[in-house]
Amino acid sequence: MLSTSKTAAPRWRSAATARDLAQWHTHGPYYWLRDDTRLDPRVLGYLNAENAYTDAQLKPLQGLQEKLYEEIVARIPQDDVSVPYRKRGYWYVTRLKAGSEYPIYARRRDAADAPEEVLLDVNQLAQGHDYFNVGTYVPSHDNRLLAYAEDSVGRRQYLLRVKDLASGSLLDDTIENAEPSIVWAGDDKSFLYVEKDPVTLLGFRVRRHVLGTGRRAGPNRVGTDRHHVLYRHQRIKIG
Repeated sequence: MLSTSKTAAPRWRSAATARDLAQWHTHGPYYWLRDDTRLDPRVLGYLNAENAYTDAQLKPLQGLQEKLYEEIVARIPQDDVSVPYRKRGYWYVTRLKAGSEYPIYARRRDAADAPEEVLLDVNQLAQGHDYFNVGTYVPSHDNRLLAYAEDSVGRRQYLLRVKDLASGSLLDDTIENAEPSIVWAGDDKSFLYVEKDPVTLLGFRVRRHVLGTGRRAGPNRVGTDRHHVLYRHQRIKIG
């Protein structure tokens, strides 16, 4: 049963806004709620009012919500491991540890008594962040490097990084505002990725990044979706 609280529902203001997005002229009555800075007092005030109204209406169900949450958590294995899969001489797994919120990505060489090698411990990467997600990770063909995509904001504008698996150190190469999609070139000296449009947040341009060029966006445009409606997937045939 919902609350009989007389707390009034917040009233939102309609503000028809014309925008040219991805070559389409649109009218959005809710567009005023977009605030990439997260600092607009109008937007924050409205969202806080919505949250307060929701809390007031659902207050009688608070005990049930907590009971359901505890029941769901109790059914989730705290220590779990994925089914391993083999790729270029290694077995790859994803592990979860009790008390941890994020996965651990690891691999083991396909040999007797080979030790496990942790590729990414997302629990360590997430320290200091309210939100963190690894969208993908891709080992190079020679198994020496690992390219991966991380998002510490929640807008799916991923930051691409490259890790030296022998030393555990990160290369200077980083790419901002990208999709979580990476394909290594056959010589492992460059990789392809999809650049996002900073306004629509859609992937629209495939670029090639050469290792050793630091934080610069890949200079080579492999393809561009002029209408921002296509989803691009890149494949490279080796051999």
